[in-house]
Amino acid sequence: MQQPGGGNLPAGLTEIRGNTFEECSSLLRIEIPDNVTRIGGHAFYGNTSLEEVMISPDSKLQQI
Repeated sequence: MQQPGGGNLPAGLTEIRGNTFEECSSLLRIEIPDNVTRIGGHAFYGNTSLEEVMISPDSKLQQI
């Protein structure tokens, strides 16, 4: 169940492009799926309410 202010991304997602969540002031927390290998520049720019970004130890993330 998604909590208010949380973001659920598809498990098959492999990239979060730059500026994807720019100025998204309602986003409080987000879990990065394990298959994401890259988070583009300014993906979360201007997120003044973002409190938590969860990245699992099994993450394939290579570039932020």
